[in-house]
Amino acid sequence: MNTRQGFLKAIETAINTHSMENGSNTPDFILASYLVGCLGAFEEAVAHREAWYGRGPEGVVTIPTHSVSVTTGANHSWFSQAALDVTAERRRQVEEEGWTPEHDDIEHAFGELAQAGSCYAFRAAYQIKGIAPGTLPPAWPFADAWWKPKDPRRNLVKAAALILAAIEQIDRQAPKSQGL
Repeated sequence: MNTRQGFLKAIETAINTHSMENGSNTPDFILASYLVGCLGAFEEAVAHREAWYGRGPEGVVTIPTHSVSVTTGANHSWFSQAALDVTAERRRQVEEEGWTPEHDDIEHAFGELAQAGSCYAFRAAYQIKGIAPGTLPPAWPFADAWWKPKDPRRNLVKAAALILAAIEQIDRQAPKSQGL
C-alpha cells in the first residue's frame, strides 16, 4: 500500500470509527476521497498564493494527494493525472531549472513563454498525426540547446506548463497595470 492509499484508508477508518458518515448517509470511502481532494485543492491554493506573493515553493507542505480523482456531476476529473503532471512539470521548471517567476518576468516579458509552449504543442500535434517535423521550430524563442522534445504526451505536458507560466505572468502583471 503506497502513501496515498494508506492516507485514504486512515481517513476512511476515522470516518467509520466515529460514525461521521451517518449525518450525510454517504459511504466512508466517498467522504474520504472528497476530503483528500479538498486537501489537494488547498495545496494548490497555497502554491498559487506563494507564487502570487513571489515566494518560492519552499515551505509549502506537500499532501499525498496525487492521483486523487474528484469528479463533478459531469464526470470530469479536476485532479486528473494530466493536471498533476503539468503542475509537477511547472514546479520542476522552477526548482530544477531555476525558471522562477522573477526570472520569467525579467527575461521573458514579451510572450516567449507562450511561444515556447506553442512550439511543444505543435510538435505533439505533428507527432500524433504521424508527421515527422523538422528539428527546431522557427518560432522557438530560446537557445537551441533548450529545445528538448520527447513523446507527444510529454511535449503536451511541457507545453501546458509553459503556458501556465505565461498565464501566471499575466496575472502577476494585472495588479500593476490596474494600479493595485
